[in-house]
Amino acid sequence: MTGNLLLSADGGNDSLVDCTDLTHGNTFTVVFGDTLNRLHFNLTNPLTLESSHGLLVTCRGEDICLMGNPLEIIIYKVIRMNSNSITNLPIPTLPHEAANKLYVDSNSRKI
Repeated sequence: MTGNLLLSADGGNDSLVDCTDLTHGNTFTVVFGDTLNRLHFNLTNPLTLESSHGLLVTCRGEDICLMGNPLEIIIYKVIRMNSNSITNLPIPTLPHEAANKLYVDSNSRKI
């Protein structure tokens, strides 16, 4: 098939691109422009979104998060942890880097 594939939800019908009979060892991939930009799935691994220029998450026209361009995650909004912890922080080497409680407790001056 060549050309454009257009899906319409006119008439109250939902549009669906699916692969409901995927068997073990097979994959389902949706390519966007080239193989560097794709949505990829098989039954034994997490769903993978691969992009040559990163992924930008937006909501109502506002940037929320940019992942992978450059090779880092940039958060533009407040992160609400819902009583969950941030773990595995490395030892800080620059003044603006976060430190864990053990590092702060062992490196603080006693008054």
